[in-house]
Amino acid sequence: MLVNPVINSVTGKISLAPESVEAEVVQNVRMIITTVRGTVPLFRDFGIDSTIIDAPTLMAQAKISTEIIRQVRKYEPRAKITSLKYDVPEIGHLRPILTIAVKGVR
Repeated sequence: MLVNPVINSVTGKISLAPESVEAEVVQNVRMIITTVRGTVPLFRDFGIDSTIIDAPTLMAQAKISTEIIRQVRKYEPRAKITSLKYDVPEIGHLRPILTIAVKGVR
């Protein structure tokens, strides 16, 4: 099954009982990519490196892409990123747009 959410810090709330496997995986991916690395006690490698924020746009885009792919593979193996694009609403702002497939769901 293909899920095409715009995943950012504004969309969605945390559900303790997601309606489906797809909803759970999307929520987990959202949590991974909106968490700053080092802010989760006992799970210090979880999330995205915040030092990327000061990098030039093209360098930041490359580093964030690498971070997102690495973190999703590590912490949510049921998700397969099929597309990773960026919305650039203004200079210096990047908003990742992910398309994910949920492994094992038909």
